[in-house]
Amino acid sequence: MFETLTRLLEHRGRDYKPIVWSHNSHVGDARATSIGWSKEEINIGDLCKKRFGAQALSTGTGTNTGTVAAAQDWDGNMNIMELQARLPGSYEEFMHAAGIDLFVLDLRKGRCGKRLREILNEKRLEGFISLLYIDKSKHVGTLVVPAQGTSGVP
Repeated sequence: MFETLTRLLEHRGRDYKPIVWSHNSHVGDARATSIGWSKEEINIGDLCKKRFGAQALSTGTGTNTGTVAAAQDWDGNMNIMELQARLPGSYEEFMHAAGIDLFVLDLRKGRCGKRLREILNEKRLEGFISLLYIDKSKHVGTLVVPAQGTSGVP
């Protein structure tokens, strides 16, 4: 994906401003997650931050409740399923506690207060919603530092 992005940038020129639409686990900076720390995995967000610095803007999304369109197996049919409750202490639970139904939180330096950035730099779990949503009783959480992983949360 990153190679395709860089080729498009080379082909289209300096004024080209592409948008990559992907899962949080791909666009957030892997260096700010337990996947990056423990498994030393990289993703497109990590590569973009390294290559383009502050010019790379990544936006993550989350929810505390709702539905997801996903399959239960690879090559399976899409199903609309209720999301399970978020993990206690998770990023989603923390944002839900703000009591605001919909909001955008710009986490770039200078765009939000220092105290908020300090609070958001605490390690928290984040629930990834993927193409597969297999067992509602098993919730995969990844440890994240949100203020370092993305530029904003809508």
